[in-house]
Amino acid sequence: PYMRDSVFMAYLDQATLSLAGAERFYRPLLEICDRLGSTSFDYVSARLVLEPPGCVGATLGADADLFAIQLRGERRLSIAQPVAGLPVSMPRPKPLLAAAMQPG
Repeated sequence: PYMRDSVFMAYLDQATLSLAGAERFYRPLLEICDRLGSTSFDYVSARLVLEPPGCVGATLGADADLFAIQLRGERRLSIAQPVAGLPVSMPRPKPLLAAAMQPG
């Protein structure tokens, strides 16, 4: 990975910023996770992702349920079978879902 002295400078250099466990830092997310966890799922956590404009994100592995919300801009979202256990020389699985996400 490319390392910078500042996450802000890294973002300006086209780095994607990702905060796992974001519900621990933002109370409204914690409340949403708690509500979803108590009604539908065993455990719910949140991840915030900030990608620079024009950045193409990596394909997500379908190893858990996913609820995605796009707040600003547009992003192509691809979800594929997990690649755990596949030799590096094997072709990557084709996406199960590929969609353009927009706010709303």
